[in-house]
Amino acid sequence: MADYSQIPQWLHVYPASGSAKEIVHKSMTMDTLFSGVVPIQWTTTEAPEFHDVMDKVKAAGFKTIAGCPSADAADTSLSATLKSLQLYLKKINERLDKYRIVRTVKNIDAAENKLGIYFTHQGSGLF
Repeated sequence: MADYSQIPQWLHVYPASGSAKEIVHKSMTMDTLFSGVVPIQWTTTEAPEFHDVMDKVKAAGFKTIAGCPSADAADTSLSATLKSLQLYLKKINERLDKYRIVRTVKNIDAAENKLGIYFTHQGSGLF
């Protein structure tokens, strides 16, 4: 497995004050700008770092991310979008105890300690 820990996108430090961290941890927070599509954000198309990244997102206090299999890809064709969605679903299925697909606030509340993943298509709730 490649050592993805030394690639530039993982080395950047995003500082936050203690107050900002507290707000995120106490709130129902959702990252709608998460860009986890194939192949841009990952070292390989198998995305070996996916679970580590999701653990960091959850540890930062986020309850939900909006995964957008089409909007952030270099190739926005239907086949590339479906391939990205397939990767998300594969990774979710690898650790069903850590993730839950969500569509509503009620789903997010029911997810308890799991990271909710809400699928969007170019900003809409298509998936």
